Amino acid sequence: MSELLPTVEAEQIRRSLLGYLTTTFALADADAASALRSFLDDPQDGIFRGPYVRVRLPFRPAADGWQGSLDWHGKITPYGHQAAAFERLSSANLGGDKQRPLPTLVTTGTGSGKTEAFLFPILDHVLRAKRDGQTGIKALILYPMNALANDQARRITELITSHDELRGIRAAIYTGQKGTERSFVTADGLINRREAIRSEAPDILLTNYKMLDQLLLRTEDQTLWKQSADSLQYLVLDEFHTYDGAQGTDVAMLLRRLGLTLNRYRMSTGDDSSRPLGRVTSVATSATLGDKGDPEAMIEFARTVFGDDFDESSVVTETRMTFDEWAGGVDETITRLGITPVPVSNPLVSRITSTFTLASDVDVDDMTAKVLSLLYEYSDASEERAFDAARLDSDDRLALAKAHPLVREISLLSAEAIHLDELAERLLPGGLGADETFEDRATAR
Repeated sequence: MSELLPTVEAEQIRRSLLGYLTTTFALADADAASALRSFLDDPQDGIFRGPYVRVRLPFRPAADGWQGSLDWHGKITPYGHQAAAFERLSSANLGGDKQRPLPTLVTTGTGSGKTEAFLFPILDHVLRAKRDGQTGIKALILYPMNALANDQARRITELITSHDELRGIRAAIYTGQKGTERSFVTADGLINRREAIRSEAPDILLTNYKMLDQLLLRTEDQTLWKQSADSLQYLVLDEFHTYDGAQGTDVAMLLRRLGLTLNRYRMSTGDDSSRPLGRVTSVATSATLGDKGDPEAMIEFARTVFGDDFDESSVVTETRMTFDEWAGGVDETITRLGITPVPVSNPLVSRITSTFTLASDVDVDDMTAKVLSLLYEYSDASEERAFDAARLDSDDRLALAKAHPLVREISLLSAEAIHLDELAERLLPGGLGADETFEDRATAR
């Protein structure tokens, strides 16, 4: 399997789109066809922009003591933002001002573990509720598309079937899709047989808002809400940013209908009757809103859709390491190897770019070793041989990458998306180096 080289892939996509558009608008006149291609492919005024570069450092691990939020956490090692969500969403640490798990907006990037941020507190709550003899749905998770629901169903299936302590949890998926029916959670998937869902409400139910609408309307499904009126604790809207405009209004009204249905069957409403969903905890996740979104806008949107008590503390944003945190402790490796970084310069970058070929079948380990060999030299001036990184293990190679000023500069300059040309200009400002040609500089970019 070949490695993905973003610059290569970006160029291939650009050329494929350009070929598609010029073929679609197949102009018979050669001059007109040439003008169209020039217009589409113009570096300044054409339809393509970029490529852009953005370097993201690893997420910061959670601080010690996070385990106190949950009784069960599956031996996960969470990120800081996941631990913050655990603290808010846990039902194991109730007391004082916290009378229920707190409404939460998880607005972290792709690959940040948003699902685990709410799923682990839910599983922990379900285990505790089942030990107390509570039946009915404890968590209702809504997805905007069946594909997302199916993907999450596979993840929950794997969790339940791979942890002995979770095997008693009944989780179900309720969509309009047909397939092999299951009345129990197996390695093949979650419960999906509707009669089994109605007769004994699952602990966790995955569905979409259209199917929830039907569940609230049909007489035969009312038993589901009778069983769950006092047990439902979490309502999760995944991909929250998709519920905007008219669809957001539809979902907001749907949730209020859910609240009315639950109130009809509840033993008592207590002090939660001012909220449409009562004591149910509202949860939303989205990578699109992100850290740079306006918190007030996010909070107001969540209040409108859920009718719940969201405030600034409800927003959980991603926590990433600083460069110094990520690169800490690498000086020992440089000292042990007796080497020193080669200063950043135009000639250095030119030598690097001429060393390897940007091809889809490139040997990444070999390319990494060649680049690191150029980035460092022996500290002893009497050492005649060139530094060779090919003999190093992966840990030493990573340490050398972290320690070099070129990597630091690229990381700092591209913390936010930056055009490749601008990155090159800011990284290597000024005119040509002594041994550099215009072609070398273009290659560096």
